[in-house]
Amino acid sequence: MRNHEDYRERIKLFRENLGNLRLMEYLVARSVKTLFNAFWSIPRVNPYDLNKPDILHNIYLGMLKHMMEWIQAFFKKHDRLEEFDKTGALIAPYTGVIGPNKAYCATTQWQGKEMRNLE
Repeated sequence: MRNHEDYRERIKLFRENLGNLRLMEYLVARSVKTLFNAFWSIPRVNPYDLNKPDILHNIYLGMLKHMMEWIQAFFKKHDRLEEFDKTGALIAPYTGVIGPNKAYCATTQWQGKEMRNLE
């Protein structure tokens, strides 16, 4: 278990006395960076126990959705949306790749599996 209070004190001492490399060696041996972490100052909070967002909600449902909305608007502006939908239906089956069952614009609800396949 990391002792953040000890690390903060050693970082403070190191900054006050830059000639003492033993303090820095102690921190480096424990893979501690001398950057300030805002979570260290919150009482009874261990930053490593905090909830971390998962890849599904960050990438598949967020960025990919945004990117596909932009691409769809781009094709619509240039009158190529039908060709985009037809091209998606022509994707041949391949190991690990599942082609779409219907056109991109015809899909009304996207689940995690469809988003992964679209990616």
